Amino acid sequence: MSLILSCSRTRHRLFPHSLDSCCTLVHLLVKSRRFDEALFLLRNLITEEGTPPLVLLEVLIESYRRCCSSIAAFDALVRACTQVGATEGAYDVIYNLRSRDCFIAIHAWNNFLNHLLQLNEIDRFWNLYRGMGSFGYMENGDFVWPNSVTYNSIINGFCKNGKLLLAEEMLRKMVKIGIEPSVRTYATLIDGYARWGSLEEALRLCNVMVERGLVPNNVVYNSILHWLYHE
Repeated sequence: MSLILSCSRTRHRLFPHSLDSCCTLVHLLVKSRRFDEALFLLRNLITEEGTPPLVLLEVLIESYRRCCSSIAAFDALVRACTQVGATEGAYDVIYNLRSRDCFIAIHAWNNFLNHLLQLNEIDRFWNLYRGMGSFGYMENGDFVWPNSVTYNSIINGFCKNGKLLLAEEMLRKMVKIGIEPSVRTYATLIDGYARWGSLEEALRLCNVMVERGLVPNNVVYNSILHWLYHE
């Protein structure tokens, strides 16, 4: 950690660390699965050093082969952007990678989709989701389909728009392709139905999740109680 602090604090001193050396360190940290430290360094470079995300991306790409790194380094950059509120930076990084015909980690997609939902940027969420089909998804170097986190985000997006039948259709689709819905999946749907005034459907889904061997948690119960109170 001391090396990371040194790299992030001394770039403007007499013998500063170069941006290249900092990005090389990011690659090494990612390869060592020290993701929190890689994120700390990237956040510092963006916020404290004022380095634009696209500049960081260029240097990360230049040092990528030299470090025999993985695309998780680019995933970390997207995540760092969302953590510091650099939404446009995350968006630019993803689309710049795509313009280079680079595969993008499914984790980067999931992180940015959830970030847009938290900002309530629903239209932008759907634009990004529709564009995902033409992009490549990667995980551990292999091509993968969207995972449970992706589907949970999409279901959440439908629920926020009041498109509850489409949300349930997405639930059926994920089951069909072998992805098991989680408590979070059902909690999102239950809150969606309750929020839009369909408490009977919300309670029906509670029964469905119990039948599937899932135990409703406090989020589920609090959601139902909240909307019962406001009915």
